[in-house]
Amino acid sequence: MLNNDDGVSDEEILDAVQDAQQPSAPPVEPVDVDALAAALTAIDDVNERSERVRAEIYELGLNGTDFGVVGRLRDRLTAGGPKDRLITKGEFDRAHQRGAKERDQQERDRAEADRRDRAEARGLRRVEMAWAKGLGLPDGFTVPDEWDVSHDGVLFFPAEGAVLRAAYAPLVPVRVLLDPDGAQSVELAWRTGGRWVRRTIPKSTMKSGRRLVQALGDAGIPIIEADARTAERWLATVEAANEAVMPPQDLARWLGWQPDGSFLSAADGSRPLEPKYPEQAPYVAAHHPAGTLADWQAAIKSVESFPAVRAVLAAGFAAALLRVLNVDSFVLDVAGASSRGKTTAARVGLSPWADPGEKADGMYTWKTKMLAAEYRLNIVRGIPVPFDESQLVEDPGVVDTLLYQVPKNHGQHRGGGWPSGLPWETVVISTGERPALSFTSSQGAAARVLSLRTAPMGENTPDNGQAARDIVTGVTSNYGTAGPEFAARLVAELASEDAADRIRARHEELSGQLAGTTGMSGRRAPMVAALVLADRCACGWGIVPFGPLPLEIWRDLLVADDPADNRPEMALDAVREFVAANPNGLWWPKTNRIQPPAGWIGRVTVEAGRECVALFAGRLREALERRGIELDAVAPGWVEVEALVKDEKFRPAHVPNRYVNGTRSRVYIFAPGIVDVPFYEDTPTPDGDGT
Repeated sequence: MLNNDDGVSDEEILDAVQDAQQPSAPPVEPVDVDALAAALTAIDDVNERSERVRAEIYELGLNGTDFGVVGRLRDRLTAGGPKDRLITKGEFDRAHQRGAKERDQQERDRAEADRRDRAEARGLRRVEMAWAKGLGLPDGFTVPDEWDVSHDGVLFFPAEGAVLRAAYAPLVPVRVLLDPDGAQSVELAWRTGGRWVRRTIPKSTMKSGRRLVQALGDAGIPIIEADARTAERWLATVEAANEAVMPPQDLARWLGWQPDGSFLSAADGSRPLEPKYPEQAPYVAAHHPAGTLADWQAAIKSVESFPAVRAVLAAGFAAALLRVLNVDSFVLDVAGASSRGKTTAARVGLSPWADPGEKADGMYTWKTKMLAAEYRLNIVRGIPVPFDESQLVEDPGVVDTLLYQVPKNHGQHRGGGWPSGLPWETVVISTGERPALSFTSSQGAAARVLSLRTAPMGENTPDNGQAARDIVTGVTSNYGTAGPEFAARLVAELASEDAADRIRARHEELSGQLAGTTGMSGRRAPMVAALVLADRCACGWGIVPFGPLPLEIWRDLLVADDPADNRPEMALDAVREFVAANPNGLWWPKTNRIQPPAGWIGRVTVEAGRECVALFAGRLREALERRGIELDAVAPGWVEVEALVKDEKFRPAHVPNRYVNGTRSRVYIFAPGIVDVPFYEDTPTPDGDGT
């Protein structure tokens, strides 16, 4: 017979259950009705015989003799006339009832004694609670009366009736958690396979046994639906009994700034952290420390000579300053040719907070859907999020929408039970061979995106390539230490009087110095100033192993006027170059010009009496994509500045049908003077019919 750690064996538990269901009683001996009647009749003394008859009948009731036997004896002893019968029926019944009542009382006494014994044993186990070894229950945790917990499960011993099973292994609530929005959750723990399993569920789920089975059945919770009612009663009872030792604890739902002003850098146990959505768990897991701060500092020491990488690193720290500076989330876009250190820079920017390695989930990819991207952003408030390789995006609309939503600090609003308006505070570090702004149709997006066009690791030389590899090796082995140090120092600074006002004043001063000469650079200045301030804080607090970048370098990196700010005009320049490079690809009406091997790119048409270039939609799209420009992103801008001819007979009006060599096709017609019509000596003059 094996004994569990709580000092009670499996067989003893089973015996206790059986005893509760069938209280022990003396065995009933068989009764020979004829022999007993004859023996009683043979007694000569009337008084002795009468006393003996009543005593025997009482014993039958006391022993619980079968009613069939009692009935036959009653018939024998009450038969005949008044002189012949040994006892009247009424006297017989009263004597039997006295015995039966005494038997019932004895059984109740025995059951009560058994319950007291079991309660005493349960009390000892409640005090010892050997079953809870390794669980870490709070001091003073108790198991309520009428309940028994052992390695074999949880049993309910009611005052009356059979023992009920609530669980087939120890199952207890260990913490009550309070969401930032006030909703309560409960952390349950149960033992399986020699280890404790913990899961956090909404309080409403714990209050419904069936929902509990549905929610945690696959996780191995040791209850079945048939016992669900008893299980929900057990959890409610034990939680109520331990309310004083398990007060609600604040539950974090995200990393970074918390409602009470603290900063949570990782799920390190300092505060319970449970993402609201299961999809976010891998992102949380990536945020943890590895190595030491000194090791990380040594790994990034060589970054000092690469200002663009320094700028991305500053963006990683700047995310924690956004709330203090009252600056909205924004995007730092690192775009350019391949093998220039874009992803390396993004890894460096994330490394103060999380694992930037390929196998971790700290780095995110543009190959995503909108809701999935919002899940990733929603898990942080003051920590950067890298979006790597924009050229991999499957739906360009995702980039367009995200660039619009990021500075709003929340996701899209949805109905139908879908996650809606998910909030965040972050700096998105975007990388790709194509600029992120080339995907968006909103000219205003340029004011919400900082474009870093300098190659982070410089030219693609062997030395720079080796430097990039060394940096990646260093930050993928040592990470997650500098960010918490930065946040801790920031929280300490903010504790002093007027600290936030002084920090904001310094930021405003820097914004003025970095405003540039255009309205666009002025709108971007607060974002650039946030990077500069973060860089100076990280350097001044000794978190990075070098001095701050001079303002002049910051101006060169992010403040200088960028022709890409006017993306529709930039795209028109690409169109002009495309037409100038392919003059023989334009079809002219009423000519015998031979179609080039690559096919026609469009035609020359006449609109309002003037010659115009009309390009096939497909060929135009291909030409722009080769330049990293999305046609759908710039076409609305062309319409806005009236660079396209519209024909209201078609929808959309700015992409009408026109004949090209006898075939109707959708074309973009550029207004006169927008794209020059190529001229050759043999170029005929169109007849002006616009066909």
